Amino acid sequence: MSLELTQEKYIELKKRGMSDEVICKEYDLGSSTLGRMKKKWGVSAQRFRPEKKKTKPTPAKTMPAAVQPEDQEDWKAKYLELWAKKSSEFDLEQKVIRLEQENRLLKETLKFYL
Repeated sequence: MSLELTQEKYIELKKRGMSDEVICKEYDLGSSTLGRMKKKWGVSAQRFRPEKKKTKPTPAKTMPAAVQPEDQEDWKAKYLELWAKKSSEFDLEQKVIRLEQENRLLKETLKFYL
């Protein structure tokens, strides 16, 4: 049983977001055939956008109207604290790497003299 594609059905499918390729497969049509049908219907150059569902924003998704200045200060202090901690950790990691390299060189030198 073959389905017949009508202009109304085509427009409905496009508004649902279906591509011409999928419509062709669904209705067993070639792309050229669909192109001729669209031209005949006068919809060949039209763009169909899927209809958006209207939903109310949920309270969890809404942002506060304004951030209070004391909140900003707390954030800045926390940021500076974390930045100082990370930079000191980086410095320590660099020192460890240099000491490990120095240790290897000392071991190699010791092997040479023993």
